Amino acid sequence: VEGLLLGQGDTTGTLRQRNSFEVFLCITAVALTRPTTHDGALPWKQLKGRIFSKIHKKWLMDLNTLGVQHLITLLTLLAKSAPVSEMSPKIVSNLCMVGLTAPRKQTSIVWKGIFMLIFLHEEKQLAIAPLAEKFSPLITSLVEGLLSESENHQLFWDAVCVVLDGLQEVYESLTALMLGGSGLAGKYL
Repeated sequence: VEGLLLGQGDTTGTLRQRNSFEVFLCITAVALTRPTTHDGALPWKQLKGRIFSKIHKKWLMDLNTLGVQHLITLLTLLAKSAPVSEMSPKIVSNLCMVGLTAPRKQTSIVWKGIFMLIFLHEEKQLAIAPLAEKFSPLITSLVEGLLSESENHQLFWDAVCVVLDGLQEVYESLTALMLGGSGLAGKYL
């Protein structure tokens, strides 16, 4: 990636095939892989502050499906390049602003982002209990929405299917349930 951005290698075909967001992600990834800046600051801390300062509820609610996917991709990049335990609370609060139990097309995408965050915790062998405490009531609320709503039944069902698939993957890949996975499912699952 860095070679492409610095003009090394075959950039003519590769960069022309990327959209502006993909180029932005490549540049961000390169910046985040550098250990420190000239003044000794950590790049991920500067980017985290700048990116999270731009995110607010109204902006999140106005995002279309592609916008939500791009946001989750950017947050994933930040979480992978920084200590996950420092990034998780802010990512969780931002994802919760999108509305995890609302019957919207973006809800399923946001739940995929949540499970990505859980897998990052698991990959680094961090406890997922804090995430389980936060998301278990939301999973319960989502299932209750499925059971009670008739007009938005398909949107709720899509989100519940994503949650079930994510839970199955979490339980299959957990090295030990003591990492906190046992509390994730909620009261209906």
